[in-house]
Amino acid sequence: MNWLSNFSAFTIALLTAILICNLLIYICKSINHFLRWFVLSLKDPHNLPHFLAFGSTLLLAVFAYLAWTESQRTTQALQGQLNAMLAGQRPYIGPGSELGVPEPRLKEGEIVWHFQFRNYGPGLAREIKFHTFIKVADGQFEQSFGSRNPSTAADMPPPPSNFFIRTAALSAPDLTLTQDRIDKLLKTNFSIQVLAEFEYEDIYNKKFTSAFCLAHIATGAPIGRHPDDCAREKAERGAWQIYTLLSSEPSLLRDRPISSRQRIARTLDLRQRSKQFGCNGRRGVFAEHGGISPPGLSRRLV
Repeated sequence: MNWLSNFSAFTIALLTAILICNLLIYICKSINHFLRWFVLSLKDPHNLPHFLAFGSTLLLAVFAYLAWTESQRTTQALQGQLNAMLAGQRPYIGPGSELGVPEPRLKEGEIVWHFQFRNYGPGLAREIKFHTFIKVADGQFEQSFGSRNPSTAADMPPPPSNFFIRTAALSAPDLTLTQDRIDKLLKTNFSIQVLAEFEYEDIYNKKFTSAFCLAHIATGAPIGRHPDDCAREKAERGAWQIYTLLSSEPSLLRDRPISSRQRIARTLDLRQRSKQFGCNGRRGVFAEHGGISPPGLSRRLV
């Protein structure tokens, strides 16, 4: 079998070499015939006008191509300047001058934090929608209790207008919120935090987003945290709630298979082929055959 495979490889290589040689010979003959025809045509004075017309047409084509490429570069440069100008005119919503402080409501078992936000960008902010979240102690960022999803605000003009909007983040009622616990929270840095996320448009209907995060400091005014860190902690809340639900109620997995249309299916990667817990013999995860490990959660401390 080895000699047969070697013979086949040698035959293919030989045929390929012959084909390449024939192709080169054909190209050389074609070039030779063209040069002979070109030289003979130049010797005939009747062909001179035709050659002049051909040369002029070729020069015009080259000039048109160069002009088109130059116009493309000019258009791109103008578009870049326009984009830079529009970016310099975009609105930007951030925290106002009064950041407020957390205010406990012992009777209701709530903590409220009032703060301002305003438009710092040179453009008008329109169609403003925002979400407010609050975090107490070691809990997760929860949406402000009783707030709309999302909340809306009036159009905000750019500076030098001093227009601002005052809003608040409210924690859910907690019966365990005693005076001793409140005192401990107020004496601890980063014990209470708020996160505000905004979506808005400029006058050209271009959409923008921004956010800011505030943290309580026991010895002074609140400080700002990077909003990406707060948003990451908020996103972890959904994964933690899913783990808590599955750990406390394993019968949910056994009795009610998870549909691919449910929101939990996206987090657990069950959208493909409508996999279900407790009903797929090859890839399914059966709650009665073992525990479910928690998703990895990364916490960042500032």
